[in-house]
Amino acid sequence: MQLSDIITSVRTRTGYGDTDPLLSDAVLTLLINDSLRRISLKENWPWLEATGTANTVAATSALALPANRKVRWLRYQDRNITYVNQRDTADYYGRTVAVPFFY
Repeated sequence: MQLSDIITSVRTRTGYGDTDPLLSDAVLTLLINDSLRRISLKENWPWLEATGTANTVAATSALALPANRKVRWLRYQDRNITYVNQRDTADYYGRTVAVPFFY
C-alpha cells in the first residue's frame, strides 16, 4: 500500500476532505510515518528482517554493518553466536577459541 492510498483511506474514514487545513497531506504524512515507526519498534516484525553474509579474515576486529539496523543474532557455520552484554564481557576476556561463541 502506498502512502497516497493510506491518506485517501484516512480521508474516507474520517470524512475530512483534502482541502481541510486540520488534516493536510503534510500532517497526515507525519502522523502515518510516526505511527509506522511506533509499530515497527514494538516487535521484531518479519518484514523488517534481512539476512546478509560477511566474509571475515583472521585478526579482523570489526565488521561493517548496514546503518540503522539491529543485529539479533549471528551464525558461524552451523552455530548461533550469542550476544554478550558489555558489562558481562569481563568473564570472556582472555579467552581464545577457534570457533567464536559470543559477540
